[in-house]
Amino acid sequence: MIIYEDYYDKLVNYEHGFEMPELPTGEDTVETKERKRNVVVLIGSVKRSMKTN
Repeated sequence: MIIYEDYYDKLVNYEHGFEMPELPTGEDTVETKERKRNVVVLIGSVKRSMKTN
């Protein structure tokens, strides 16, 4: 006898009530929507940020 056999049987036979939903048939369709673009402009000194110690 396998050690996990009792646990396995309980899990397999458990009545969870879940029913698999009907899956659509036919070809997949994809709809895309154009997104707004956000533009950010950073103004500052490059020298200061590139300075090394």
